[in-house]
Amino acid sequence: MQMAALSVRLDARIKGIDITNGAAGLAVLAAGIEDAARLRRALEESRETHAIATVVLIKFHSLHHHLLPAGEGAQDLRIAARLIDTALKSNPALVPEAFRGCRNADEVAALLVADRARRILTETEAAGDRSALDEVIGLLHAALPDISTGNPQRGVAASLLSAAYLTRFLRFQEPEDCDQAVSAGREGVRRSSSPPDVARAQFHLGRALLIRYTRTTNSTELEEGIGLLRASVSATPEADPAHQQRRAALAAALQSAEQVEGLLDDGVALSRAVVEITDDDDPHRAQRLEGLGFFLVGRYYKSGSLSDLDEGIDALRAAVTASSDGDEELPWRKVQLGESLFLRAQQAGTVTDLDDAVEVTRDALSLVSEGDPRRAAYLAALAGQLRIRAERNSSVEDLDQSITLGRTAVALTPQAHDAQENSNGFINLSGALGTRFAWFGALSDLREAIDASRAAVATAYSGNRALCLSNLSANLERLATWSQEPADLDAALETARAAVDACLRSDQDRKRYLANLAALLGKRAMLGAGPPGDLDEAIEVSQAALDLTPVGHEDRPRWLTGRALLLRSRAERDRAAADAADAVTLAQAALDALPAVHTDRGQLLSNIALCLHLHAELSASSADARQAIGLWSKAAGLATSPVMARITAARAAGYAEASLNPGSRAAADLYAAAVALLPLVASRAIERRSQEQRLQSVVDVAGDAAACALSAGHADRAVELLEQGRNVIWNQTLDAHDDFADLRADHGDLADRLRAISLALSDTLPDETDFFGPPAPP
Repeated sequence: MQMAALSVRLDARIKGIDITNGAAGLAVLAAGIEDAARLRRALEESRETHAIATVVLIKFHSLHHHLLPAGEGAQDLRIAARLIDTALKSNPALVPEAFRGCRNADEVAALLVADRARRILTETEAAGDRSALDEVIGLLHAALPDISTGNPQRGVAASLLSAAYLTRFLRFQEPEDCDQAVSAGREGVRRSSSPPDVARAQFHLGRALLIRYTRTTNSTELEEGIGLLRASVSATPEADPAHQQRRAALAAALQSAEQVEGLLDDGVALSRAVVEITDDDDPHRAQRLEGLGFFLVGRYYKSGSLSDLDEGIDALRAAVTASSDGDEELPWRKVQLGESLFLRAQQAGTVTDLDDAVEVTRDALSLVSEGDPRRAAYLAALAGQLRIRAERNSSVEDLDQSITLGRTAVALTPQAHDAQENSNGFINLSGALGTRFAWFGALSDLREAIDASRAAVATAYSGNRALCLSNLSANLERLATWSQEPADLDAALETARAAVDACLRSDQDRKRYLANLAALLGKRAMLGAGPPGDLDEAIEVSQAALDLTPVGHEDRPRWLTGRALLLRSRAERDRAAADAADAVTLAQAALDALPAVHTDRGQLLSNIALCLHLHAELSASSADARQAIGLWSKAAGLATSPVMARITAARAAGYAEASLNPGSRAAADLYAAAVALLPLVASRAIERRSQEQRLQSVVDVAGDAAACALSAGHADRAVELLEQGRNVIWNQTLDAHDDFADLRADHGDLADRLRAISLALSDTLPDETDFFGPPAPP
């Protein structure tokens, strides 16, 4: 009865407090301090749970902590946190929902501190009191380390910190506050979970990005900010008081977006004019050239005009030349130049640009010290450039170096304060590891690649989220090829679809994301593991990718042949000769667009043959069938092609020849050529499991070749072919160990060189599962 009476009396005091009048509220609570102490003692002595007493004491001490001046409410904070922690363990229903994700009393206390900061910010935001804003930011910085990453309230606290920094920036115009608002806002969006919290976090981050855009004129930030505000408005009910404010902010941002192209044009024009009147020996010349390059490359991202990119690269190159050796901005200018060259290399396929990008970025990295906060970003940039060069040149050395640099960049990311730096390291590392898995078949590489891809997605922001998802999709597809599990393929496909959905309108890589989605849809359709509409959707998406891909783009031949194979699949399904003819035309266009010497050439020849062979079947054209056999034979003899592509081509040619002329010696010769390539299928540079998988895909080649030789009346040759195939399997059984293990233990460099030579001889470097269609029938 005593506890009930004390609880009622304390509760009545609390309900009568106006929290906006701190002095009056403290006076009311001061009169109840003795009652609170008596109630606590009674609660501690009792062996039962008293819900009303617990709730009233939590309210009393939480409110007292809030109303006391900073630094004077520590005791109330401890009492409230302990009471909430005890209630969480005995009766969580007594605890406000916001605290139910807490692990301990320290985390409860951190949330109480964050709530105090929220109330102070609400009361002082309009007035812009510097000391109050400093207090809010200090309180939140003190609270955040104790709030676990799994607690959804961490997102709320981070978003609140973003709002506090932004408020202080708007009042006092300190640039670092704006950057901090963006950084905290990104964590707020990433860590929030409930729809209202996510909408609030999106609003705060969107505002921060839009305000920073007014300083940087980075159009990507404008577009990202608009996307966040649009999502926030959509998720906020119209009855919510915040809806009108968020909708007004979105309207203002959309109005600004209409002026972006004009602002970029003005920036280019003004920068050109300033550069033209700047003397060669002007100490500010490098800075002004850098500004011109910045606006030109920025306009390229908006317009896609390669002329802007070319001129921007020239300006950045001139800025580097005009910089003195001791200029602190020289490393950053070199990185900008390197990334711009890398961008042009990817868009236009220029080989010299890629080499130049690696060289200039490596120079930039050499100019920054080990403890420089920019080092992680520079390492990630160089790692990405080396990975692409490795894939183009089949360079094991470049690929291994890319992985080493990528791991170092990731290890440094806890020191990086910007989300872009955090995700870029993971992006490049995951791509390089995925490529090395494709080359050598080490499942540990693929597992690490997937983990790095997921980490990139977790730290992604709107500007690079599509890229992070696309990389994850590519690695999940590799896993699906390795595991043969439909669920893995489904995961890869849905992730690719999410990449397309996450792509900003100005993203020049949208065509890549669409092409990847089309390839995965086609693959699932070929396996019959998805809904009936997969193939038709793949064809539609592949056309959308091609519509965005200009003539001369390095990926256009790949995507043309991908679409050709999709049309061929539909022609086979619907028995439509017109689709087969269109497929032949597209495949031929892909071959015509390919450089004369290219590792993809043999595969494209096989693809044309595959389409021609189906057209021959549907239109009863022996001429098409003969042409297909000739193209397959040519593809089988190309030493620059991957060995699996050559075996597939030789098998297909032999099958087609035998179909036209049963018992033909020419058919037997083509099959024999396929058998002769079998020893190259399972290189010793590839891990054992991957060797076995590759051999499983060609296990019946020797039997088919022997059958063809028998039908041609050559029994002795049939026996020889069977023996050749048996020897390949027998040799693999005898060599069931790591050929390089002993050598690597004593001479690591020699082992790596031997591995690279073995891989080159086996001709297995390209990732053969990426985009080419099903093999021809045996």
